[in-house]
Amino acid sequence: SLLIDSLVNIRILVLAVIRDYYQPFIAISGYMAKSTSREKKLVEPQAGHAIDFDQPEAVLEVIGAFLVRLDSSMA
Repeated sequence: SLLIDSLVNIRILVLAVIRDYYQPFIAISGYMAKSTSREKKLVEPQAGHAIDFDQPEAVLEVIGAFLVRLDSSMA
């Protein structure tokens, strides 16, 4: 599809936080990781469809750690 094919044009850093039991999202995120070197994928166990509502603390922890790594890599 046009959207999937356009992933190679992403020039920003992407963090994908997905639930562990929804295979389509895992597959899409894996494709994104292969299409761009700027994607990090995290599979969060036992999260529902709205991972930010189901496990907000885990999501905030992952985003915080991601930003710290990003900040230290830019220093």
